[in-house]
Amino acid sequence: MRRAILISLAAALALAGAAHAKTSDKARAFLKSAMEGDNSEVMLGKMAAAQGDATKSFGQMLVDDHSMHLMKVEKVAAGLNVPKESQTMPAAQKERDKLMGLHGADFDKEFAKYMVKDHKKDISEYEKAAKMPGDVGQLAQQTLPTLHKHLDEAQKLGG
Repeated sequence: MRRAILISLAAALALAGAAHAKTSDKARAFLKSAMEGDNSEVMLGKMAAAQGDATKSFGQMLVDDHSMHLMKVEKVAAGLNVPKESQTMPAAQKERDKLMGLHGADFDKEFAKYMVKDHKKDISEYEKAAKMPGDVGQLAQQTLPTLHKHLDEAQKLGG
């Protein structure tokens, strides 16, 4: 009887450990993606602040907000031994290349369209991450209002 209880306890602990490892892997992947996303928003925000007409102030908002957010993500990531990420998202690199050939109203229209699409995707990812336990979930919950604000601004710019 005692042996059966010990075996059951060991099995329960193993399952709990596997579930924790799975959550940790998801948390690590989310943090890596969040850092790449912040790097992307800063890169594209700088372009909008420099090249855009109607997007200048929105671009600067993205630079400011995502630079600040990146520091928060890096702090949480350090706690989970996730290294800092300096890369940008492949989609953002493609968008940068596309935007480089545009100016004025054409730039603003394309930039706003991309930001709407991108922030809708980000909000979906952050809503999922907000359900994670601990610092990762808390960070995602705290970030959602800013992402919604960015989406609203992008939608206003896009008409």
